[in-house]
Amino acid sequence: KKCGIDVFAYVKELTGVVYSGTDFEKARTYCEKYKQMRLDYDPFYQEIYEKKRIHPDMRFLEKMKIFAEIENEIDAIREKAKHPEPDAIFKKYGVHHIVNCPDTDIAEKMTQETNRVSATGDSTGGVVEIIATGVPTGLGEPVFHKLDAELGTLLGIGAVKGVEIGAGFGVKNMTGIQSNDGMFSKNGKVSFASNQAGGITGGLATGEPLVIRLAVKPTPTIDKKQTTIDKYTLETRDLAAITRRDATIVARIWPVAQNLTAMILLDNLFAHYGYQKMAEMVKE
Repeated sequence: KKCGIDVFAYVKELTGVVYSGTDFEKARTYCEKYKQMRLDYDPFYQEIYEKKRIHPDMRFLEKMKIFAEIENEIDAIREKAKHPEPDAIFKKYGVHHIVNCPDTDIAEKMTQETNRVSATGDSTGGVVEIIATGVPTGLGEPVFHKLDAELGTLLGIGAVKGVEIGAGFGVKNMTGIQSNDGMFSKNGKVSFASNQAGGITGGLATGEPLVIRLAVKPTPTIDKKQTTIDKYTLETRDLAAITRRDATIVARIWPVAQNLTAMILLDNLFAHYGYQKMAEMVKE
């Protein structure tokens, strides 16, 4: 953020319900409000970080000591949780109380559909969209370690089964003229008529917003009979979960995706600024 880059993420699709908004500034503002709501109503954040029981200046073992103490306080901390009505959250923050989707009506439909599937014992998947604005033109590499290839490591997040940038898999149904982002001059700078490339061309950032989407699979732990293998007898058995399970993990993955994307961009910024400094030194 101090380098002028904003990275944010939200639920784009859940249980077949799709958010089709393209106003990234509106989405960014919404995501900030949603995150503030979660911080305000998370008793563990309030107890651990707001009270500075854990802070960045502590060494690893110092943190472990505090976490060991907190482990014995979990029930007491949980009892401090505030449970306001959804209407109260919307009135104060303007966000949905469960799903981080920039349209509260769509978020409610996502929630209802997910609850409907969950009631049958099953689970659902969806799509997380990540946006990065203010990315400097030329960030990345043209051959090895292309910026889009680096972002492909988002596949390392658990339950993520696909990554697409810009139009992504949609390019298979386009012609060249539809896929290309036409360039034009605006106030002496290069601008683009569209952003099918998702802000990356030839492995380098174009200066347009980065648009990345992750396909998230349904939670594998479900309350429906499935065939599996008994690891002791190696016989085929039926299995149905009787433990706690999440109806979906899409709504849990967006903060992980947001932060890993920021880390990938930061890695590339180190090299980017290094190249600029080297160029200055060579000219001198």
